[in-house]
Amino acid sequence: LACQTDLKEMIRQTIFSVAQDETRPILTGEMLQIRNGSLNMVAVDGYRISYRKMEISNENSDIEVVIPGKTLGEINKILSSEENEQVHIYFGEKHVLFDLGDSKVVSRLLEGDFLRYEQVFSPDYETKILVDRKNFLMSIERAALISREGKKNPIRVEIDGDKMIITSNAELGTSREELDVSRLIIPT
Repeated sequence: LACQTDLKEMIRQTIFSVAQDETRPILTGEMLQIRNGSLNMVAVDGYRISYRKMEISNENSDIEVVIPGKTLGEINKILSSEENEQVHIYFGEKHVLFDLGDSKVVSRLLEGDFLRYEQVFSPDYETKILVDRKNFLMSIERAALISREGKKNPIRVEIDGDKMIITSNAELGTSREELDVSRLIIPT
């Protein structure tokens, strides 16, 4: 049981990382995991990972399934933007059912082993960087405008002292921005 607006937001914030390439079919979906009273959604395409967590009212379930990205894209289109609308999600052995009140959507689940994403978020880091979220996102968006020209032009993020340097190079042009950061050293 979750709020439709919350689920809609979770899908929106993770679906871009679903793999489009069918060579690893399990990555063309998102892992939906219910554990310890929280709903986690994880998408991985081999280059990036998107993770979103939300507290839910169902604390007894321990579920881990992979739902096709195309299914979540369609569900996202019909989810309500009304704050009080709820969605009930039911899991079978090979299927998932989304009960949206007026609509019900059934989808087959993807089979296979999903990436062990917990290892990516390992707590054994030595340095933690704090940066202004709004400035960081705006800098990434500007760098992405240039980077979009070709798929082989990544955005690079470098930490140098108390500066974060964001660069992007393509035939269209070059982008370079510096942001102030606070670096916290974690004792080992």
